Amino acid sequence: MILDIAPYFIARDLKKQAVKAGLLLEYLPSYAPEMNPLEQCWHQLNEGRADRLYRTLPELKAYLTSKLPTLNSPRIYEYL
Repeated sequence: MILDIAPYFIARDLKKQAVKAGLLLEYLPSYAPEMNPLEQCWHQLNEGRADRLYRTLPELKAYLTSKLPTLNSPRIYEYL
């Protein structure tokens, strides 16, 4: 999983949970928005979410399944 280095993504608890789930966490460098052209998508995904915590994977999946088809695609070719 590729993450930026926001404090909540580098918390020890998250790292422990990722290991238990068999996930490898990779972090983007600081201050490198050019390496993350999908930032527009994250912004769209978070609109209206208001810091909601999804307590189960099915809850998160339901949210993403409903929201992903509505996203505007980023213009990734500009970053290549």
